Order: sequence, then structure tokens, then C-alpha cells
Amino acid sequence: MKNLFVFALLLAFFQPSYSQIEENQKKNSFGLDLGIGNGNPNFGMTYRRFSQDSKYNLRVNFNLGGNTDYGYYGSNDYMFFNTNDTALPLIGVSRNRGGFGNYQRLEIGVEKSFTVWKLNLIWGVDATVGHRRYETFQSIIEAGIDTIEENGFSYFDYGAANNENPWENINELNTVFNYVTGGVNLRLGFKLNISPQFYFTSFVTLASELELIVNEDYRFKTELYKEHLVASRGGDSFNFYTLLNVGVHYKF
Repeated sequence: MKNLFVFALLLAFFQPSYSQIEENQKKNSFGLDLGIGNGNPNFGMTYRRFSQDSKYNLRVNFNLGGNTDYGYYGSNDYMFFNTNDTALPLIGVSRNRGGFGNYQRLEIGVEKSFTVWKLNLIWGVDATVGHRRYETFQSIIEAGIDTIEENGFSYFDYGAANNENPWENINELNTVFNYVTGGVNLRLGFKLNISPQFYFTSFVTLASELELIVNEDYRFKTELYKEHLVASRGGDSFNFYTLLNVGVHYKF
């Protein structure tokens, strides 16, 4: 994504020129954007409305993206507990509290174009409103103790007791959080004309966002040893983050 941004910036110095009259005749544009923020990809659809009577243009964007805690994947770190139950003497409780989710966001704002050297730059400000859904997982497995002989010593290793399906869960907790979001974006980018009908954009965005939790749902697989699965409570938060995106747009 960053390499594409730099490449387009260099091309902007050598972009072909088109008739200003022809450009002014096109009042609208629609395009697709691809971006990345906090290490997660997102996809957007953008509409712009241009006006000869104003220095500013309208921008509306509908954005879809994901939120992933990459530490969730491949995490097999367990705490072990002696139950004193002959049928199930030892259990493993996952330490992992990570998860993943998705969001939908509507952005409505204004933009203004200006030129520095040969670059057609754009700055903009947006108001945003949206929804975010996030899930976390925690599990319990049947555990056992293996004895390992090495270098003349006996070692003990804790692990899953079910060798055929070692990570089959005795119980699990799936927690689902739903948030409503609202915030403000400040954007700076540039525009590269590809043809009289198409143009390319790229932006760096500084986003501020308030998240308000609206509901929490706790789903246990069974009742077995559920007291060892700790329900994580959600809460409201205010966040700052940066986004980088590129897009191709059609004028009409």
C-alpha cells in the first residue's frame, strides 16, 4: 500500500492535462477505495459532488472493514487446573482473550483542492457514524500430564489428553460486543488524472472515534466448569488512529 502511494505521487508530476471546461462539465464522481488502518484492510465506495459555485465539494463514503487481534490465531497458551474429579482430573483453560470483528461506517464531509508545484492536493474533513461488532473466545480442554525422559532426567509436560482431537473443547465462551460509533476524520491527499473520465486518489487520514457499547452477549457451549471462563466486560472508549487508502473514480 505504501509503495503504491509513493509510485502514484511520482506519477502526479507527469500527469497529462485535460481541458478545464471538460472537467467542469462533470459534476459527479463515483469510485472504489482500498485502505489499511491498524494493520487491517478496509473497502469503501465514494461519491463526490462538484460545484462551480463553491470552492468545496461534497464527499460521501460508505466503508466496510475488519478488526482482528492477530495474537488470537495460533495461541495455544493454557493454564491448568486440578479438578479432583476422577472422571476429569485435569483441565486446561486458555489464556487467550483475543478475537476479531468487523465494522460499517458512513462518512459525510467536504473537500477542497489546491495545487502545490505540480501536485493536485486535497484536504478534507468528515463526520462519521457507524457500527462495530467484536467477538472474543476462551475455551476449556481436557488436559493430561506426559512424562518425558531426556538426558537421564524425567520431565513433565502438560497438554491435551485427547490425542485424536487434542483441541476439542469441553466448554467455550464466545462473547459478542456491539458498538455504535461516531467521530471526525481529517484527511490530506492528492488527485491524479488518468483520463477525462477517470482519476486516482490517495489519502492519509487522522481519525478520532467514540465507541459506545449498546449490548453484550455471552454464549457458553455447556455448563461444565463455566466458572473458569471469565466474561470480559465491554466499555465505552475514545480512540485515535491513522488510515492510508487509494482509490479509482469515474466522473459523470
